[in-house]
Amino acid sequence: MKKLRSLFVMIFLLIFLLKGLAQEQPGNIPGWLAASETYGFRVPLKDVYGTSWKFITHVPHTREFLQDARRKGIRTFPYVTFYQAPLAQRYMGFRLSEHQDWILINEKGQWAPTGFWESEDSKNWYCTCPNVKAYTDTVLAYVEMLMKRGASGVFLDNVHPNRFCYGEQFGIHKHMYKTQIEAFANLLRRAREIIKKYDPEGALLINSADPATLPKEFWPYVDAEMSESFITTWVSEDRWGDWYKNWNGIDKKIPAGKQVCCLSYLGHDIYHSFKEDAFFCYASARLMNLIWGAGYDKTKIKNDDPVRLLYSLELGPPVTEEKVDDGVHYRVFKNGLVVVNPVHERKILTVHDDLPTSSLW
Repeated sequence: MKKLRSLFVMIFLLIFLLKGLAQEQPGNIPGWLAASETYGFRVPLKDVYGTSWKFITHVPHTREFLQDARRKGIRTFPYVTFYQAPLAQRYMGFRLSEHQDWILINEKGQWAPTGFWESEDSKNWYCTCPNVKAYTDTVLAYVEMLMKRGASGVFLDNVHPNRFCYGEQFGIHKHMYKTQIEAFANLLRRAREIIKKYDPEGALLINSADPATLPKEFWPYVDAEMSESFITTWVSEDRWGDWYKNWNGIDKKIPAGKQVCCLSYLGHDIYHSFKEDAFFCYASARLMNLIWGAGYDKTKIKNDDPVRLLYSLELGPPVTEEKVDDGVHYRVFKNGLVVVNPVHERKILTVHDDLPTSSLW
């Protein structure tokens, strides 16, 4: 009897431990995010009407905007970064000049300037160290403030932390973890926990620009990554990258159950029409069941804008995998068919699947 009781206790403890481990896992992404097809990027609330958007990013940090959006049923994601900060001005609740020990230190014992110092004219912006407790507590407090104001999470930019900081070696600050990757992963974990505390259906959206190269340590705490400059970009007058190597197949390079927001900067390509780029980028993203956005800089959303049409569509869930016929890629969705011809020659596609419609338009 004692042996049976001991066995029962061991089984009970094992079940309890397994439940505990399950609860510690980040869990699946929210259902609304998994079902999203397009999204708004740095747009006013009035531009939401007539779209199928479930969320918008790069929004004002004010309580008024966040609460107004929540009342209208729109999820909002203010922009934040844990990578850099300006030295002189107040940013995300602190002034870096007053906390110089939070700056990341390079191998020469000097402040590490931001990687955007020249490219985006971010003079006097410096990289911050995610391994310093006081710094992490401060930026997380700012995230908590945004959640209290009504945000649905945050859009975390510049998720490409420096692999090394020599602040501890030079006696400038102390580190909490052995590696910067471990420190940043912990920062992501804590940020997501704060988001879920205030909104169980909230999410952490991040941008490393290239989901395929995101460190594996970060994925457990991320709901959606960003593929920035997806096919079209502001730094090129033509589509860039190889469609087969760089763009198609992104969905196969990320963990199951995660999502990617594709961001195409339309309006800079001089070799293709605006409409052609819009449809090509949209269809390429949806082919992989990824979320798509057109950017903001040269996109004027009007009733007759091709982007407005694409933003209004709701294809529904995919009913087939991506397929290829004579070099043409296609996929059947509940409410439609997405087709991409990545080459310049004309192709004829014969669809062998049963379409969920009696006609195509």
